[in-house]
Amino acid sequence: MAGPATFYWAITSYRPTYPQFNKFVAIAGPFDGVIHIDDVPNQNYFQADGLPAYQNAAFKNYYRQRQAFPKNTQVLNIYGNLADGSNSDSLVTNVSARSLGSLVKGQVASYQEITITGPSAQHSRLHNNDQVNHAVDNFLFK
Repeated sequence: MAGPATFYWAITSYRPTYPQFNKFVAIAGPFDGVIHIDDVPNQNYFQADGLPAYQNAAFKNYYRQRQAFPKNTQVLNIYGNLADGSNSDSLVTNVSARSLGSLVKGQVASYQEITITGPSAQHSRLHNNDQVNHAVDNFLFK
């Protein structure tokens, strides 16, 4: 929940007098639900306008306040796909994770997504994944 928590902080509490918020990395962020709580694999989808068809209360709140997210921020969104037909990392669906794009695309300095695929893309394994570590290192420091 660090990704959504940081996003929420940025849209509700960040002030220009704080240190610059230049880069933001979300890893497997449930921006529009968690499986078995308020999301189901393969049910949600992106509409033509780029928004998820089904939006939980948190996503709706983020969306209402999205303009407050710091505009000069570069955003990297990393999410997992087990490639088992669930289109998820076992806890967060790809639509839920990718919903961050619906909140920031066109409003930030840059937005990019990276999909990690296969068994090592399982939700709790992503933070120990070499591909993820390399991507984060490149994004933050190169």
